[in-house]
This record gives sequence, C-alpha cells and structure tokens, in this order.
Amino acid sequence: MSYAIFRIEKIKSKSSISGRSNHNHRMFKVNNANDQINNKILKGSSNAMEDWQARIDELGIEKLRKNGVLAYEVLMTFSQDSKEKMLNLTNSKGELALDRWCEDSMRFINEKFNKKNIVNAVLHLDESTPHIHAIIVPEHNNRLNAKHFTGDRSKMIELQDGYYESLKPAFGKLLRRGKAGSKAKHISIQQYYNQGPAIIDDLTKENILLKEENDELKKENFKLKSIFNKPLQHKN
Repeated sequence: MSYAIFRIEKIKSKSSISGRSNHNHRMFKVNNANDQINNKILKGSSNAMEDWQARIDELGIEKLRKNGVLAYEVLMTFSQDSKEKMLNLTNSKGELALDRWCEDSMRFINEKFNKKNIVNAVLHLDESTPHIHAIIVPEHNNRLNAKHFTGDRSKMIELQDGYYESLKPAFGKLLRRGKAGSKAKHISIQQYYNQGPAIIDDLTKENILLKEENDELKKENFKLKSIFNKPLQHKN
C-alpha cells in the first residue's frame, strides 16, 4: 500500500519566497531533475514572488510583521511505489489517475486556505515521483494569520487527515494515510529534496522507531526474567 504525503512549511522572508520560486520554476539547474521533461504550472505564473506580492497588494497589507509568516509552501505527493499506477491508470470516466490526483489535491488546498490565497502551484514531473509545490498566503480576515491554519499540533493533524480524506473517494484503494500521532520526525520539504528517491515517509520511520523500542523492551524483559528466575537467597 502506498501513502499520501502532505508537507507544509512556513516562509518568513521575501528572499525565501523568491528562492522557492526559483527552485520550483527551474530558474537554475536542480539535481536529480530531468531537464528534458517539462513541468506544469497549475496556478499563477513562473514567478511565485510576483504572484505573492500581487495578493498582498490586493489585500491592502502594507506593513509586514517582523519574523511573521509571510507564506506557506505546501508539498503534496505520494509514495514512489505508486508512480506507475498514477501515470497509467484511468477510471471509468477516462480520467488519468495523475490528473484526478492533481484536481483533488488542488481542490483540498483551495477549500482549506481560500482559493485566492493559493497564489502559485506547479506540478513537478521531472523528478523521481510527481509532486505539487504550492505557495500560499496565510490570509484570514484580511490579514496574515498563520495561527488560524497551523497554530498547534492538532491543526497540523487536521490538515493531514483532511488531505487524505479528500483523496480517499478516488484513491482509497491505492493510497493510505500515515498513522496519526506518529513518533517519527517530520521530514521537511528541503529534506525531501536532499534525500531524493530515498525519502523515508512517516510510517516507515515510525516502524524503525517501533522496532528499536521493541528491541529495548525485549532486553528489559530478559533482564526482568533473569531477576525473577534467580533463586531467592535466605538469610540465616
């Protein structure tokens, strides 16, 4: 079984937005990317920074809070082992699985963050597994308010749950959600790129942690058995 993957990161400077834009729209060479394959812009232009600024101007936001969250970058993808099915399967309506996945993924963030706030999104097809990068303005009630969307762990879990539920009608037999409350360390979008095809999803990491915990419990159990099985020493 493959897994639906949803990552969200906070961006706190304009330079970082520009950097993400340059990377996502291939303004420089990217390792592990095939420059013979074209990516697909799903929303906005080839300049996410300009798209972000246009939305900020539209909202009338003139002063940006120091160290405040200016944008989110969202990564949506799936386990590499489901790539072939995504690229080749069609449903009864003749829809290609990958196209339906893109539509459902974009619909989810449009509903969660307000369609107007999704200022830029691109589908990457030039790397090992198709994935979507989206730049989002965290606007709520006409001001930047990241706490409304990702203020605590419960809201992050809601996003993870919601993303999987949005895919479930079409992909319930192909994709599953990683276990909620996983002890696995979150994999950042940058780590995703650094690790490339070797990315380890949350469930895999959790299995590793659980195995380590199980090994420790076995050792502890062995020690306890040794103590209990040891003959009692009677004092005279």
